[in-house]
Amino acid sequence: MRDIFVFALFAAYLFTLAWLLLLPSVFRPAALRPPPDARAAAAFESRLPPRVNLAPFKTIRHYMQSPSRAGLVNNAGNVIVFAPLGFFLRRFSRGRAPAFFCVLAPALASLLFESLQLLWRVGSFDVDDIILNALGSAAGYIACALLARGARARQASRMGRPAQPARVAHRPSAQATQALRAGREAPAARALYLDKPRQRRNGADI
Repeated sequence: MRDIFVFALFAAYLFTLAWLLLLPSVFRPAALRPPPDARAAAAFESRLPPRVNLAPFKTIRHYMQSPSRAGLVNNAGNVIVFAPLGFFLRRFSRGRAPAFFCVLAPALASLLFESLQLLWRVGSFDVDDIILNALGSAAGYIACALLARGARARQASRMGRPAQPARVAHRPSAQATQALRAGREAPAARALYLDKPRQRRNGADI
């Protein structure tokens, strides 16, 4: 039942992700929407990076050199929106898939979304978005791995027994050792004398 719920949550996430990325005119945050006025819209577009960027970290540097709300939404949003994808991939593979696959697969998915945005003219193709999406997926993968490790540790602590305190061995003194040895040998010798059958050989008791 839990697996069915996780799959349903994953399907809802993919649907929401496609909706957000391919219909930006409706769901794009207000900081990234062009203003209704034509002159203000032209000024807004001039502050944005070009529609096609193939130079890594160019857009990231652009927003870092000119801090703005739009830059914060772009950089942080690209990381956050793909973090659940890495989480789900780690959860479905149960740790058996290599880590690079859980980063490469979201990067390819981001490449697909970026291409569709460019073809449908609902956004721009930016290699920095792919980099940020891959970083977000890696963060989600690491978060899922840490949660799984913590769950295993708690389960092991519940199933295991508490450790017994170590006993400190004290070496007895020489007198105590002799007394202990004499106490052990005396009853044994007495029992041997009483239980030994009396035999007569050549008229003598042995």
